[in-house]
Amino acid sequence: MGGTEYLAEIKTAQSEIQLGKKLVNRCKNSFDNSQLKLAGGQFSGYIAKSPQFMPHLRNAELPDMDTIERGSFNVRLPKVYEGMLFVGDRTLLEESYVDAVGGKDHHNLPQIGVQLAAEGGVTSGTVVRTVFGGTEEMPLRGISYLLPPLIYLEQLKEKGIVPPQLQIIFANNISVTLNHLDHERATDQAVQFANFAHEYIREYFPQVSESAVFLEDTLIEKGSVIRDELIDVYRTLKTELSPETRDALLGKGNNGSSRLNPFYGAAHLLVHDTSIPGMLVPLVEDQPDVVTPQAIISFGGYQEGIFYDVRQEIKPHLREEYRSLPTLQYFTKHRVPPYYMARGGDYSLDATLQGVRYDGGKVAKTAQYDLGYLHEVTRTRGTIDFADFVAQHGERMAA
Repeated sequence: MGGTEYLAEIKTAQSEIQLGKKLVNRCKNSFDNSQLKLAGGQFSGYIAKSPQFMPHLRNAELPDMDTIERGSFNVRLPKVYEGMLFVGDRTLLEESYVDAVGGKDHHNLPQIGVQLAAEGGVTSGTVVRTVFGGTEEMPLRGISYLLPPLIYLEQLKEKGIVPPQLQIIFANNISVTLNHLDHERATDQAVQFANFAHEYIREYFPQVSESAVFLEDTLIEKGSVIRDELIDVYRTLKTELSPETRDALLGKGNNGSSRLNPFYGAAHLLVHDTSIPGMLVPLVEDQPDVVTPQAIISFGGYQEGIFYDVRQEIKPHLREEYRSLPTLQYFTKHRVPPYYMARGGDYSLDATLQGVRYDGGKVAKTAQYDLGYLHEVTRTRGTIDFADFVAQHGERMAA
């Protein structure tokens, strides 16, 4: 037996002593039932299964537990991994609208799962984040951006796990600064969306309705924490990013927008990789206390791919604050950012609340997919038809 094989056997033996052989095998089965593919890294394109996760499970650190806690933990851990990988009947992964899990930090999944199984989402400080860019006209399909993380939380809750807090973040001030948007309009759109989303979650995802909070970035002004961090990360990005990733980043977008992409890249690290105080504040009142992240699970659409690469490439060159939190990234099937109106036609939230009804023939094909997904998930939930729900919400706003 070679040295590498011998060390692997030692690690396997150690993990079986720490976790127990039966639990190790049950976790392996959970991983092997995954149909979720990896995006990025050495296993990009592979279906994420036990060969990608077991080596990292063997290195996972277990918190102190008494005998009773350990028994409950042993039951929960394989279920946590099933929830994190959308393991279930054949329709679950389709309903989740998740296309892949990031292959450059997938090694964190076993440890995050251990913390969720041992302590639950709130106590462990595990949070789920999805980020909206600032906009002057929010599409109705923005709600569809929340469904994958909500289904994720719901899966964990149904398996007996206290779910992580879903932190829905609006990058209003960064977007206003970079894109010269009307600040008041962008804020109004974010608040209107947050109020609508809050009611939507209560109606259609009641099990996890107390797990969502709405946040926004703070003002970018001289001497502010967020401005200083943004500039610091931007400078590092400019000097340390590989030529290949830099070219891909600058090649994203058109009409001159690509020159702003390095700033967007820097902004992504601020919200997806760290929890530096002073950068995020509650967007609306009367919501649960904000959990301080100890681990960040991110959900984002197709456009997040290049920014994910930037994050993973730049983190080693930044301060410890950007490397101390384990992260995990899920990519959804959203092709066009659902906080921008799609070219070729889309339905704004404003128009919808004013009585304009959904008609798939009047919107761009990419937006149709998101709207179709929203309606498909919603039609099997709640006590009221989605169109009626929208109409009632619009009436309350107008009153």
